Amino acid sequence: MASYFASLPAAAVTVLSVITLIYKRPIKWPLANILFLIGVVGWVIGGIGALIDSTISNNMLLHNTMWVPAHFHTYNAMGNVLFCLTFFSWVSSREFQSENRDFRYQKWLSILLLVGGFGFVLAFYLAGADSIPRRFSNYPQELNSGAIYATMGAFFAIIYLVAIVWLTGDILKKCINLLFARS
Repeated sequence: MASYFASLPAAAVTVLSVITLIYKRPIKWPLANILFLIGVVGWVIGGIGALIDSTISNNMLLHNTMWVPAHFHTYNAMGNVLFCLTFFSWVSSREFQSENRDFRYQKWLSILLLVGGFGFVLAFYLAGADSIPRRFSNYPQELNSGAIYATMGAFFAIIYLVAIVWLTGDILKKCINLLFARS
């Protein structure tokens, strides 16, 4: 019960605050805003996954399965990492005065992050729900579906990695240009 009483109010306040801030508001959607919204969604989904795992009856089934890395990677890769990149994207765009420069770039980057990131963690969640244990490099015959989930996760992880490298490269390029422009 303590897990629910500690986490649900914080999650509810966060979700309601974000909804209140964006519902029927004329918001510009530069990349930083998009990344922040995706990050909040990832953080909430990962938190819900952790809350499901913290319930004792569920934990007895899910504890040593791929469910554990699923919720961890959701709130980290799709939450914390995107929050950090949101900040750096916002600062570099603000300093470089390029906040609304290329909507195709923003659209494709957002699609790659969403499809790659959530596809990656979905493979973990599905494997966990299928009772695939974690910490296996080769799955025995009885768990051959684990290899399918691992392949699916790897495919989506590559898409996510491409998006992260693309975004990081863009941020670094802006910072380097800013350094040379000031010197």
